[in-house]
Amino acid sequence: MTMPGRLSSILGFLSAVAVLCVFVVAAFSIRNAVDRNLAFQRELRLAQVDRARLLRYQIDEETGVRGYADTSMPLFLAPYTAALRTFAPTSVQLGQRLPRLAVDETPLRNELDLNRRWLRTVAVPLIRNPGRDELIATQVEGKRLVDQFRATDAILFDELNAAAERVETSTAQAVNQTLVGAILVGLALAALLTWLSAAARRLSAEVALQRQAYLEE
Repeated sequence: MTMPGRLSSILGFLSAVAVLCVFVVAAFSIRNAVDRNLAFQRELRLAQVDRARLLRYQIDEETGVRGYADTSMPLFLAPYTAALRTFAPTSVQLGQRLPRLAVDETPLRNELDLNRRWLRTVAVPLIRNPGRDELIATQVEGKRLVDQFRATDAILFDELNAAAERVETSTAQAVNQTLVGAILVGLALAALLTWLSAAARRLSAEVALQRQAYLEE
């Protein structure tokens, strides 16, 4: 094989290797983007579970105290006691997840403040004296605070869903950009290979003509 022919073969091999490397790198980039998205979605599901639990615990606390205030039976305090024991650990866990999800922690802080206010102004007074004269007014205040807790929970729910949509959009964009970039680079390398191969063939033809002319001479 002549030197131009060998050069053409080497260029073809190197170009094929380069195209393969481009698509391998693109495949790894897409895989990493997908893996990050899956990890985010898992964290998001756990955050939604914690959020729903906090709302349920607040409702359990309110239901238990209201039942005890109406009946003076300690049995009704069981949901309150159980929810009170698990509310704080769940809120701490959710508070650790939100920064990793790039979600504003303000709704969670507002929920914690509402829960503290409810415990201080509603739960403690009713448990100490369930038959107090201002029972109705205290329960009305408790319902108002729980309704605010529900509204704040809805805000946090929307914030988590918005974070999920942002990550889904950014992941789709990253995948599309990676694919487009790999295709463009592959096409550029293919075009370069075609041009170099054509140049090598022309050079090989010129060398052959020169050799033939030399032999004839």
